[in-house]
Amino acid sequence: MGGVPPYGYDLGYENSEGKFLLILRYMQDGSKQILNNNKKLVRTLARGETLSISKRDHAKLTLSDSKRVKVIKQIFKMYVEQGKGFKSIACTLNNKNIPTARNPHWSHIYIAANGPIQL
Repeated sequence: MGGVPPYGYDLGYENSEGKFLLILRYMQDGSKQILNNNKKLVRTLARGETLSISKRDHAKLTLSDSKRVKVIKQIFKMYVEQGKGFKSIACTLNNKNIPTARNPHWSHIYIAANGPIQL
């Protein structure tokens, strides 16, 4: 319950009747974007700023922007078709300069032989 959605997904909020309210997208710098039903930016919440949601409202995972979804598809193909493990996938993504979901600062305590593993 709660927390940041998996990379490649946003949170789509609906009220108790199922009416669309907003889409919440977590950004790499810790900020959150509030999007309308056309996925157009309405407002940005700074890191640490919260959004007040009614307990009657609920969130569903919804696909994020096409760039993030494309990265997830690439990861899936590397795993399924090429048999790569998580370290190999992370190295491939790093070599292609694909940004991490949360930025490298959160993972500074996880150090591999070649430096931090960034997913």
